Amino acid sequence: MPRDALWTRDLTLESQATSAAQARRFVRQHLGSHQLGALADDVELVASELATNAMQHAGTPFHLRLEAFDDTLRLTVSDGSTLGPVHLAAEPLDTSGRGLEIVSLLSRSWGYLEDGDGKSVWAEFDPARASEEGRPPPRREARSDQ
Repeated sequence: MPRDALWTRDLTLESQATSAAQARRFVRQHLGSHQLGALADDVELVASELATNAMQHAGTPFHLRLEAFDDTLRLTVSDGSTLGPVHLAAEPLDTSGRGLEIVSLLSRSWGYLEDGDGKSVWAEFDPARASEEGRPPPRREARSDQ
């Protein structure tokens, strides 16, 4: 059963050079106005990565949506391409190919949905982090050689 959002904010952008910066400002403005500023750095970076992917791979106008629920903040970027995102394994000297790895590291979960007109890539964040002091340490993978 779908649940109702506490609030929703939407923005549609053209596929142009200034759009990633506009996406970052949109995120920072709305998270700040809803006392979720502690999440702004992570959500802003994910928004920038997803906006850049939409511009590079779809080349269509794209739509950003922020939705807040009791236990989740969801960012969704929708574009006009039906091709799903590809999680690459970038080499150390590669200058691109790390976007979805960044999304995976900074969000609680992420995924995508296809529809007849394109796709929507979403990432979810924990709003409880916004009330904690400081930033939690980054998630690390356990190593078996230690």
